[in-house]
Amino acid sequence: MRTRFLSAMIAIASSSPAFAGDEGKALYLETCSGCHQASGQGQPGLAPPLSDRALWGGLGDAKARYIAAVMLSGLNGTIDAQGNRYEGLAMPPQSQLSDGQLASVATYVLDGLNGADAHVAADLLAALRRKPLSHSEIRAMRAAAVK
Repeated sequence: MRTRFLSAMIAIASSSPAFAGDEGKALYLETCSGCHQASGQGQPGLAPPLSDRALWGGLGDAKARYIAAVMLSGLNGTIDAQGNRYEGLAMPPQSQLSDGQLASVATYVLDGLNGADAHVAADLLAALRRKPLSHSEIRAMRAAAVK
């Protein structure tokens, strides 16, 4: 009985935005910051910046779908970001994380790093896990956003 109560309390707490932000930040720092840096500034030649208000603003309502697709499928090829070209880009998929964990990271990137006031739902990740976007579709979304 006590175990069920504690599990229920953890589930309730983890669904709150503050907890999700803390979890998202911790997972981001653990999983993403090695390449994208703690501040999301990226590293020229290695990893594009995730602190990129122009990109997220240009994606509009598609920003959650874009970041979810990148995290699940990874991204390879060439992209331009904030005046830098990233050729031979090889971000690996982060499919080892659960849909909820990925949603927390995505929400942290959009809201915590970019002030986009966005929440990414785990069901979006589940849908994209079932039917992923191709790398060319992901790059096309990005290209349309930064024209």
